[in-house]
Amino acid sequence: FSFLESIPLIGPLLAAGIGKTFGMIYFLIMQLYIFFVLTLLSPFNTFLSEALDALLTGKKFSFDFTQVIKDFFRMVLVVLIAIVLEFFTMGVYWIFSWIFGLGFLDTIVYTLLSAFFFGFSFYDYSLERYAQGVFTSIGFAFSNMWLVTLTGLFFLLIFAIPFIGIAIAPVLATMLSTIVYLKKFNYIS
Repeated sequence: FSFLESIPLIGPLLAAGIGKTFGMIYFLIMQLYIFFVLTLLSPFNTFLSEALDALLTGKKFSFDFTQVIKDFFRMVLVVLIAIVLEFFTMGVYWIFSWIFGLGFLDTIVYTLLSAFFFGFSFYDYSLERYAQGVFTSIGFAFSNMWLVTLTGLFFLLIFAIPFIGIAIAPVLATMLSTIVYLKKFNYIS
């Protein structure tokens, strides 16, 4: 959109505005894409989390196809709630940032918000296995904000690795969140 800059008086503003708009649209589409991939991987990540839990704690989790279906629909509900909360929070921040001129913090704040909600989705595998309701799970996320956010940042860093990030980031984040959850609640030492 550099050709817009040649328009007298308003050109640079138009170019910057359109550039920022497309940047925000790209960011939102990437957030939806990642949540979509995580939702599709939900059955695999649930199994991975259960297997790691069983290995570390010695607990046995029996396979139940009905439970897999319930877990998938729970994950869809959790993802929908997370997307709505994330976009609402980002919208509130955007208005706040625009009013107070905090645009220089936008990348950091948006990354931290995304990390929080992605981290939450990884802890949800353990939360659902230990029979925590959706709203109890949300409460867990908000009462353990930094823990959840750090897990999400770990996911986003691995995800950013070209080509292999999309394949290994969900696996590593699922394993990390499972271990942290088990340690936090003293299921393992």
